[in-house]
Amino acid sequence: MTLTLAHTVKIGEIDNQTDFTSRALGFTVQQAARPQRVNPNRAIITLDNNDGALTPNAGGTYDSVDWFSQGVFITTTVNGGSDQILFHGIVDDFQLADNGTQSTVQITALDWVAVVGRLSPKDYSSSPRTGPGDAIEGTISLKLSGTDDMVKLGTTGASKGVGQLANDNTAVPMQITSTNVQFITDSLQNDVMSADLCVVYGKKITHDPAPIDAAVYWPVTIGNTLTRSATTFYSDTLNVFVFTGATPGSGELPAADVITGYNIEELVNTVISTRDGGITQTVQDTTSADLYGARAYTATGHAASTDTATLNGATNMVNRLSTSRFIAQRLEFTSANLANTPTGSATQLELLLDTETALWQPCTITYTPTGAAGTVTDKCLIYSRQIRATASGTSIVLDLLSADDYQSFTLDSTVLGVLDENRLG
Repeated sequence: MTLTLAHTVKIGEIDNQTDFTSRALGFTVQQAARPQRVNPNRAIITLDNNDGALTPNAGGTYDSVDWFSQGVFITTTVNGGSDQILFHGIVDDFQLADNGTQSTVQITALDWVAVVGRLSPKDYSSSPRTGPGDAIEGTISLKLSGTDDMVKLGTTGASKGVGQLANDNTAVPMQITSTNVQFITDSLQNDVMSADLCVVYGKKITHDPAPIDAAVYWPVTIGNTLTRSATTFYSDTLNVFVFTGATPGSGELPAADVITGYNIEELVNTVISTRDGGITQTVQDTTSADLYGARAYTATGHAASTDTATLNGATNMVNRLSTSRFIAQRLEFTSANLANTPTGSATQLELLLDTETALWQPCTITYTPTGAAGTVTDKCLIYSRQIRATASGTSIVLDLLSADDYQSFTLDSTVLGVLDENRLG
């Protein structure tokens, strides 16, 4: 009755990675998937360099490595099972600390969404996108295809995006025809994600032998419904995680430390939205505004193709975000808690650790507030995680939103299929 973790840290090209696990003194992975914003994520790794092998130009084993062209690949296993991807990224910083007695190297890696943000600007007027949901594809795929300037990670062909990054909200069709030359993530943020609630973040980097030898950057996107399903990008699976106290049952994960609070920082009861060349659309929940004052979100010059589409996006935001709730906002557990977690929970822990399946997933959290007569169960959504590993153990911190606000009605789901509580679309 225990779950154990084993982490692996590799740095290098896609097909030529060096295992630095034995040098790793620790690492921190920070990942987020917040709606209406680009979500760059990072990992910070500390490596032992007491033998000088990592010191540049010092004659050591790795003294000539071109670190800023390298990828970072962090994986973990649960009870010796298959590798789960904690983080994939590209080296962004290399810091050497050497006092003459002890030496360490701290490597910071950014995920590919952050790296895309510094690519060459793109003039989208030459390749306008006009179909429903085409705007995100227009911002990403136009650049990550053909001969572009993304990091190649040892591949001989051009880097490219896989398939289509699509905002699957047909209620808000997009059209990018602006003559403005913009950086890719600027266009993603300003043209697309400001028009309505949707989520985009990077998942992994892999190798694609066909049709060209290229680095492939896998994304995930979830549009207006905000709920993972087989119809969203790459058939993302909806998982409902169950967190229960410090000693969970089989199929459950520990909720050792739960922080609760009001969602007042996320509350929006007024949206003022204007598309490029359109008429300003204002939507307000007057009941909420009377209670809390106008808590406004403003978006200007986005790429919604009609004023009706702009109005639909604004209405969706106000309908979802204008209610005050007291819920669990953060959850933490450690490898010590996993020592008391049944082996029947291994699959759920693997899903929680893997970057492809962890974020933007609903969960229930059952805990006992101090002085309460019994337990409380909150329906939440995992939008951010921090994983910190050292020689003494691993801690996992999850940041949470209300599932009632940020998910949609799902038939036959005991968590998301409750009438009068879950959104119908």
